[in-house]
Amino acid sequence: VIDKFADEAGRRWEALTSAETSVDLAREAHTLASTCRSFGLPQVADALVAIEAHAKGGGRLAEVADIDATAEKLQVGITELNAVIADLQGA
Repeated sequence: VIDKFADEAGRRWEALTSAETSVDLAREAHTLASTCRSFGLPQVADALVAIEAHAKGGGRLAEVADIDATAEKLQVGITELNAVIADLQGA
């Protein structure tokens, strides 16, 4: 399930960063935020909710100041989830 989440998160992130309209950006941010929250990544989800709100106000991705930090948080979260699974499998 974690591998499926990681794949989905990667696809959603790619869609988010290539969104051409604020509507697409809001949709991708919303979907990825929900998924991240479900997998225990609230900091990532909160950052994505802020991106969604920005997009719903007509904002574009280029105006999001902390997009790189959000990408890093997402990657760290996925890495930590994978580490937990590996630990559980090794136990």
